[in-house]
Amino acid sequence: MWWLKARRGPVMLPIAWVIYAGLLLAVQDSVVILPSVIGAADVVLSLFVPVPVLALLMYCLESRLRFAEISGVRNVGARDAALSATAAVGALVLSAAIGMLVHFPDAVAVGRNTFFLVGVMLCARPFCKDYAVMIPVTWLLSIVFLGFKKNREPQAWAINLQSTESWVSATISLLAFLAGLLVQLRTSRSIS
Repeated sequence: MWWLKARRGPVMLPIAWVIYAGLLLAVQDSVVILPSVIGAADVVLSLFVPVPVLALLMYCLESRLRFAEISGVRNVGARDAALSATAAVGALVLSAAIGMLVHFPDAVAVGRNTFFLVGVMLCARPFCKDYAVMIPVTWLLSIVFLGFKKNREPQAWAINLQSTESWVSATISLLAFLAGLLVQLRTSRSIS
């Protein structure tokens, strides 16, 4: 019970999902031209929709009773991993539902991108602590500045820009997410 109160997940995750859904409905496939170092960057605004989920998930993970968790016998890492998985799966389900509701098939790619970015954030967390939320944001900015070829096609490494049908992007996103959960399981208790 104290873990739920400390993490604030039952309050923060629904807030994150409401913001996520609202942003996804608002921007859908809107495109904005942003500055780019290579080529021209016609970026869909939905690229940035996962950021509130990342920020509120990190807030939940950093809301902790440090000494109680270090000395406790309960598996806090597994609970934190479940919280992270719930946040990402909830975003994916919302993406699929919104995509079907408003006939926006690329919404599923936003859920896929959320999986990837949560995984990157969780992998960076042991090294960056609560600043790990900035690593996926930096990744998104690097995609905007360097992720396009001169013919406006996305670079192969720009996972978040790939089409919804790209099985390579889906696989990499899933692997990044699973790696993040594994890192979280191994280091959650020791992060202070």
